[in-house]
Amino acid sequence: MKKFLKGAALICVLSGMAYGFDDVVLTVEERYQNLEEELQVLEAKEDEMFQEEEAKAEVSAQNLAALQEMRGQVTARIRQIEAEARRSLYSSEMKDLVSQYRSQLREIEGQIKVEQAVVSDWNKLKAVRAASAIR
Repeated sequence: MKKFLKGAALICVLSGMAYGFDDVVLTVEERYQNLEEELQVLEAKEDEMFQEEEAKAEVSAQNLAALQEMRGQVTARIRQIEAEARRSLYSSEMKDLVSQYRSQLREIEGQIKVEQAVVSDWNKLKAVRAASAIR
């Protein structure tokens, strides 16, 4: 917060210079220090955003595991119902049920793709950050 206030003060000083207050002149060292403080503020914001993305990726990874397990269960159920439908008196109803399970499977597959994208984007972000020259 202190750094933010210093940055805000710097903006006020610089805007004052634009309006003709020539008696406020920053030295080279002061300008360098201000730039360093601005960089630190940006790095802190980036760290915070990075932590948020990491949390999202962890949730997505957990969701992905659950969805993959559910996909396996639904697929097994479809096979089981299809096998039973051949010898059941309610084969047409069972075929309708299979159709509903297949619809559910499509929804699961779509959600799996979404969660995989989040995890993939996180891995890319992590790799880019690891390769960053500033850190």
